[in-house]
Amino acid sequence: MLGVFVFSVLLNMAMSGVIENPVSLMCLNCMCKVATTSCTDVGCNHDREGIACGYYQIHYGYYIDCYKPVPESGCRGLSEQECWMKCSRDKPCAERCIQSYMLRYRNKNGAGSDCESYVRLHAGGPYGAAKWNQAWYNRTSYYWNYARAYGCVWNS
Repeated sequence: MLGVFVFSVLLNMAMSGVIENPVSLMCLNCMCKVATTSCTDVGCNHDREGIACGYYQIHYGYYIDCYKPVPESGCRGLSEQECWMKCSRDKPCAERCIQSYMLRYRNKNGAGSDCESYVRLHAGGPYGAAKWNQAWYNRTSYYWNYARAYGCVWNS
């Protein structure tokens, strides 16, 4: 129980900006452009993984893994899935989700603490940056190549 409390405190500190966010604005901008070309809210769309929503095309499972942030306007009266869609379509909420997701998965499963790892994690989930798992790693190469075309480098 104490571990859950400590984790909750640290997560709240991270989301309030007390702990530096791991993903730079430049890297976030590249991710956004790769997800939607013009970094705009494109709504919710079907892709090979299911439904993805908003500026960064966030899936429901990703939203669960980023600890379900709530937009500033709240989610009162909305289901958890409706709140995910609302958060994904609210850029500050979506970016809090990405930051929390990266805090959770950086330096695990072969990922590092750099933009390339963050882009690959965003595209491929917890194993998206795992060089030891060629199938997963190759699956996220297209996404990283697009991010590089938008000016991202591994440490941006």
